[in-house]
Amino acid sequence: MTQNMKARLAGLLYLAGLPTAGFAYGYVAYLPKSDPAALVTTLQAGLGTLRWTILVGVPGFSLLYLIEVLLFRELLKSVCKMTADLMVLLVAASVPLALAALAQRLSLVGLLEAGSPPAADVMRLLQGETSLFQVATIFWGLWLLPLGWLSWRAGLVPRIVAGLLIVAGCLYLWAFAGPLITGPQAPGSASSPLALIMIALTMIGELGFALWLTIFGAKGLKATA
Repeated sequence: MTQNMKARLAGLLYLAGLPTAGFAYGYVAYLPKSDPAALVTTLQAGLGTLRWTILVGVPGFSLLYLIEVLLFRELLKSVCKMTADLMVLLVAASVPLALAALAQRLSLVGLLEAGSPPAADVMRLLQGETSLFQVATIFWGLWLLPLGWLSWRAGLVPRIVAGLLIVAGCLYLWAFAGPLITGPQAPGSASSPLALIMIALTMIGELGFALWLTIFGAKGLKATA
């Protein structure tokens, strides 16, 4: 497989992972949770969609993610093999956390299928899922930092694209740390304008990176750096 093919395949897998993992995570993460009884009703009404979030989330958070990072390692190991290997380890660390979160959601589906569950039981499962995803967010952010730096050094993408990817990595880290520092109702919470701006910047960084690779491949990649 040529470098161009590897880069385009990695870009396509990245593009495939954004809607699959994004849908699996976001469908539940951004549901209003101020009224537990209303939340239970909403989840029961969307039970079919909830099942689909698990079906697309499992490959999105595991297989696509792992193949993608291995391709990036092959493309960028000439810059710094240790950093490229670290990138793979960071992605691998996120996989069991995300799958454990989806296992919590699978339990939630079973609970909702059984009838009208107590809101407290539903909220407990959702909190467990949220906590697992929040820890996984650390690794979602950390792996983008070496990916952005290696891509910058190797000329895989334009420097502005690599820089935006690094910004996206930092924003993932803030998504983990922010609620712990400021509290869930502070400006860093999921429903705040600041959070929406952060989400937009993250998407611009990741989507721009994936699109560039899909379209241009490894056109600017240097043999060594």
